[in-house]
Amino acid sequence: PHLESCDRMHTVCLMRCGAEFEKRFQQKHRDEDCPKRQVICQFCELSMLAETESEHSDACPKFPVPCPNKCSKEVTRETLQEHLDSDCLQQSQPCPFANYGCAHTGKKQELAAHLKENQITHMELLCVAVKRSEEARNEKERLAAELTKKLAGIERRIACLEKLYGPQL
Repeated sequence: PHLESCDRMHTVCLMRCGAEFEKRFQQKHRDEDCPKRQVICQFCELSMLAETESEHSDACPKFPVPCPNKCSKEVTRETLQEHLDSDCLQQSQPCPFANYGCAHTGKKQELAAHLKENQITHMELLCVAVKRSEEARNEKERLAAELTKKLAGIERRIACLEKLYGPQL
């Protein structure tokens, strides 16, 4: 009778994790130590086995992560990209005139100063871009006129051939 109720008797985990312990530690093991116990993520409230909690934390979308730019903000993993794209003042980004030739890349907080200090340079870049655009448009207009002229010549030849040989061509 004493052996059945003895707290010092060895037993195995009821959740089949393979652990062996004295009966008196069964409750503690089940509630705190067993890797097969159910736990709930404190960030996303997903239920999982304790043994998968670390792996889950590495991918949990609600897990707080520090900004990689060290701006002192902590955001959830799922909102990190949004933070970098729109909120982070330490995020490096190209000048809005990059498509026109400006090579400046810097932090968002520096961008206003760059834009103010380089207004003339940016206007010059835009002028060059407008000039190139006009040249490209003129070239396309020239090609269109040339093709229109060739088409008219081909149409005349076809008309002549139809007169000579009839419309069966």
